Amino acid sequence: MNVVDRQYGAALTTLKGRQYAFDDVSCMAAHVAAGTIAEDQVAAWYVCDHANPGVLIDATKAYYVKGDGFHSPMRGDAAAFVSAKDRDDAMSARGGEPMDWELLRKVLER
Repeated sequence: MNVVDRQYGAALTTLKGRQYAFDDVSCMAAHVAAGTIAEDQVAAWYVCDHANPGVLIDATKAYYVKGDGFHSPMRGDAAAFVSAKDRDDAMSARGGEPMDWELLRKVLER
């Protein structure tokens, strides 16, 4: 699968080594929440660093912002960053609410 916008892409790898790509972190979260992939079978979660399009970073350690200023392809409207500084700089320009991985997943799975 080709990712539509490399600033918002996401991916996961299962314990069996299968890789899944998503256009948006919200799609990845929904895929697991729906049970399509059992969470205990996920070996690694990745998101694209919004400041460095196409560069995958550990989703569980990323710094997130969610808000209307971030127009992701599937309308999850959340962006991931490798550092708090990059996230805070983006929030200064576009607004939004800072989040960590756990909070973002709760919000996206509603």
